Amino acid sequence: MDEQNAKTAFVRELRKVLPDLYNPATVRRSLLLELFGIEGRRDAPARLQRLVADAIDALAPTRDAPPGASAWRIHQVLRARYIDQFSQDETARDMFLSARQVRRQEHIAAEVLADYLWHTHYLNLRASVLTAADQGDATEHEELAGPSGRNEELAWLERTTPSETADFDELIRLTLKTARPLLDALQVAVTYEPASDLPALTVQPVAVRQALLHLITTAAHCAPRGRVSIRASASPRNLYAQVLISAEPCGPASEPLPSAEGLELARRIIELSRGALQATISADQPTAFSANITLPTAEQLPVLVIDDNWDTLRLLERYLVGSRYRFTGIGDPREALAVARQTSPSAIVLDIMLPEVDGWDLLGRLREHPQTREIPVIVCTILPQAQLAAMLGAAEFIAKPVRREALLTALDRLVGGAGYTSVTDDRAGPTRV
Repeated sequence: MDEQNAKTAFVRELRKVLPDLYNPATVRRSLLLELFGIEGRRDAPARLQRLVADAIDALAPTRDAPPGASAWRIHQVLRARYIDQFSQDETARDMFLSARQVRRQEHIAAEVLADYLWHTHYLNLRASVLTAADQGDATEHEELAGPSGRNEELAWLERTTPSETADFDELIRLTLKTARPLLDALQVAVTYEPASDLPALTVQPVAVRQALLHLITTAAHCAPRGRVSIRASASPRNLYAQVLISAEPCGPASEPLPSAEGLELARRIIELSRGALQATISADQPTAFSANITLPTAEQLPVLVIDDNWDTLRLLERYLVGSRYRFTGIGDPREALAVARQTSPSAIVLDIMLPEVDGWDLLGRLREHPQTREIPVIVCTILPQAQLAAMLGAAEFIAKPVRREALLTALDRLVGGAGYTSVTDDRAGPTRV
């Protein structure tokens, strides 16, 4: 591969990662880790994030650059879209541009960023990585139906299928209706047990239904002439919904069990709705297949932000717009305990550098008061004191400047998420993804 083609492949790979730069699962699958020579490191996602962030900062124009210079606009777009992780619409509003202008500027900005990284890190010397990637892409295109590969299809699905409120029970029943001909052909008996008062979901219904369909049909293939059980429920306080699928075969399997590759695709589809999947295929167990799917509910969860900087409060409020979290912010830390008791938030985001009240002392009082001690606190500060925060009772630590993905990830992990995701094939040993 000549240098120009290698560089084109690099730009393409960079564009895949940039919109999801703070999702470790996405970054770990990227060829950029090998290209930059950081594959295999435990902190590889963080290192790549730092490389990109440093490059964007380096592209900031000098102070004597005219305010209307294109370099300023390129730098603003790069920071807004890939550091702050703002949407295109949010970026357009901030920069007083149309969505079309932002898309055009985003395309130019990605080219500029790629050119800077390519030359400053001498990536042309590792172009063989991209050669292998192109060959792999060609194989994948041959294996998958349609003109585009799996990653492109998923990206298209994410762009074109918005999250919306969906009836949990109806979603499962419609999926079972679609799967019925296959279930009958395999002589599989299905029991579906929905809990009473199932909450509504906030998901991408098309995507989730396809993932559920794949999991149910996989369960059926694991248990021909056997039984597939499906149970739907919700967590306490309706923080998230859960679907449990298990397959019990009737006697030894007469055909090879399905591979775990399809489960990986189901996992990625479920992640489009901020859900999670744990799935296991077992060759010699009474339960040949089991899956635990968790999905976000439509109920908005209140989050209290305590910070004396009103710019930070406005920023975090914007970060939570369009998410499943409802923002409440206060700038006077003396009101924190009273507001926390009144609003009973699902989580508290606490700054430490506060006027008149020491943030560490406030953290201790929140942890001690009977009405607030069960509320997880996220310490959010410029101070490099993550270990101290944990020892004083903080559930999470986020360093300023805050990024939207980091905030939402921490909240999902504490109150709205579904835990880790794994796909396991017992025939080859457990595999976590």
